[in-house]
Amino acid sequence: MRAVSTDPPIRSLRLTLTNCHSGAATLVMMAPRFVVTGAYWEDTMPYRPHPFSWVPAVGQRHASTDAKPAGGYPTGMTVQTLCGHQLIADNTETAWLWETCPECNAAARVLAGLPPVLGDAVAKTGGAS
Repeated sequence: MRAVSTDPPIRSLRLTLTNCHSGAATLVMMAPRFVVTGAYWEDTMPYRPHPFSWVPAVGQRHASTDAKPAGGYPTGMTVQTLCGHQLIADNTETAWLWETCPECNAAARVLAGLPPVLGDAVAKTGGAS
């Protein structure tokens, strides 16, 4: 037996994302089945496409699997990072411009199912295969 929907077909998906750094952006996607209109993601749950989130702390951008509050990790919150340290978040605008922690980046790429960055591999092997 097959379930059949009696709802009319939906032609597009509209999602409004907001954050404290860049204001709001609206994403519209063509979708055959679903529609969301006027949704503010941060009001209900933080956007997290991977099992980790980025957090600036101690002069670098780190990654963490700690629960991320709506609006991001607030300045002063202690987080466990993928590089193995407990650090204090610095959620200021200039902190997001810091370099990325190479250990967190490598661990985050594994969690995201991505290959290692070529530059990292070349630096470790000196270009030898």
